[in-house]
Amino acid sequence: MFFQFRKIILLVGLGLLLLAQTALAQTIASRSTDIDQIQKIKEHVTELLAENKKLTEEYKNLQKQFSQIQTQVEKAQEEMKPLGERFKKKTDTLRQMESDLMLKETRRAYLQKETAAAKTEMHLKELQLRDLEYQKKILEFKAEK
Repeated sequence: MFFQFRKIILLVGLGLLLLAQTALAQTIASRSTDIDQIQKIKEHVTELLAENKKLTEEYKNLQKQFSQIQTQVEKAQEEMKPLGERFKKKTDTLRQMESDLMLKETRRAYLQKETAAAKTEMHLKELQLRDLEYQKKILEFKAEK
């Protein structure tokens, strides 16, 4: 009986040992999976850090280019100021000339109208003069008869 009891204890011990070994194997497998995941995360973080470094350098280059372009724009604006002032002066002069021209056109139209009126009056006076000359000739002709 002692041997049977020992056998049972040995079997139970072996069962417990197998159970512990299985649990240990699962724990090791689980840790292995966790280690694999941690390794993947590390690799991803390393990739992100490399990309961040690359993007940081690109950002600095773009900032430098932007600064250069901004400087060029400011320089061009400074160079354009005198041209803008000249353009404004020329535009103002042109507007003044247009205004003067319109005033002269208005005066010319007024003088043409006045000239036409004077010509009409002068023509009327010439007609009256001819009429008077005609009447004079008629009277002279009647006086001669």
